[in-house]
Order: sequence, then C-alpha cells, then structure tokens
Amino acid sequence: MTEDPNKRKHTTQELLNLFHNTHLQKLVAAWINIGVFEKIDPKERVGERVAPPLAKGQMPVRIEITAKEALENEHKKFKGQADILRAIQKREKELGKMKDEELYAKGKIST
Repeated sequence: MTEDPNKRKHTTQELLNLFHNTHLQKLVAAWINIGVFEKIDPKERVGERVAPPLAKGQMPVRIEITAKEALENEHKKFKGQADILRAIQKREKELGKMKDEELYAKGKIST
C-alpha cells in the first residue's frame, strides 16, 4: 500500500498541543458552568437526563437534575480535565528531555 504524498505526519509536540487545547477547552467550559451553577438555588431544576427503562418494553425514565447535582458533576469534570492537563505537561517535559538527550547523543549539543 502506498502512502499519500499529500498526507502530513504530525510531530509528537503537535499532537500534545492538540490534546492540551482540547482538554483546556473542556476545563474552561467546566469552570464557566461551575460559576453559573454556584449562583443558582441548589434545589432548582437545571436539566434532565435519561435513565434506562425499569422493565423490558417500557420507555426510558427521565430524571431531573438539580443545580446541586450539576455543580457536583462540573467539579468532577474540572478535576478530571485538570489531571489530564497535568499529565500532558509532564509528557511535554519528558519529550523535551528526550530531545535534549537525543541532540546530545548526536553531538549537536556540547557541555
């Protein structure tokens, strides 16, 4: 199978940047939602979700989501995205060290 000559290969740094930006957007969205749900009465209905049917042949059950529950979910999302961003930053540092070691091994960096 021949490779498409127009197909561009991404570098590791470009892929890390893509992952970082994607998860940063999700973190910011959760941060904004936290601010919104903190200002709402905790018992106020802010949405609904669908649960599976209780018995075979029944319709799915709709469950109301309160501001308190939504706030808890957004805090979980925020923490999860923050953990992912920290892991990406750790990998970027490791990548930088690997590049430095590679350049040093090739003799392009002198001590």
